[in-house]
Amino acid sequence: GPADIYKSVADIRDAESLGKVREYKKQLKAAAKAKD
Repeated sequence: GPADIYKSVADIRDAESLGKVREYKKQLKAAAKAKD
């Protein structure tokens, strides 16, 4: 039903958010290393 569709969309959105957070953390680590 519609709820299932919404859930899958939410899951995809969560996955995208996780990916962005991971990329952001990677950049922070790289920046920290560059400072050293």
